[in-house]
Parts: sequence; structure tokens; C-alpha cells
Amino acid sequence: EPAVRLVVTSGYASTSMLQRRFKIGYTRAARIVDVMEEQGIVGPLDGAKPREVLIGKGDIDRIFGKQLFGDDHEESFEEEDEE
Repeated sequence: EPAVRLVVTSGYASTSMLQRRFKIGYTRAARIVDVMEEQGIVGPLDGAKPREVLIGKGDIDRIFGKQLFGDDHEESFEEEDEE
């Protein structure tokens, strides 16, 4: 949820932004962005450009209220990747 709020607020999604903001490794950040794409939150990869955000701020509570993400997609930002 914090990652979704960040990308919606900033207006774009990029792996490097998530890495810097949450102090996580590339693999975890890329996986989070991929899940956001699967859920229709961000658009597809377009070269080196940041991904387009497809939802608005008002959609965040609706999304998490309906449990769009399953437990298998929960990410903890407390642990650092082992890479």
C-alpha cells in the first residue's frame, strides 16, 4: 500500500524510485511494480520511461478496501534484499 500511495501521489512509477524511497533492492522493487501493472494501477513498461499511473488518489482506499492485492503480494519494506 505505501508503494501504491507513493506512485499515485508522484504521478509515475519507476523501480529506482521505489528502491530509493523504501531502501529495497532492485528485484523487490521490480516485483512491486510488476504487481501494480497486473492490478491495473500502472501501465506497461515503455523503454526507459517511468510507467504511467492509471488510477487517481481517490481510487487508493477503494482498492485496498476491496483487498485487490492478495496476501501473496504483500511486501515488507523492513527487510533488505539479500542481493
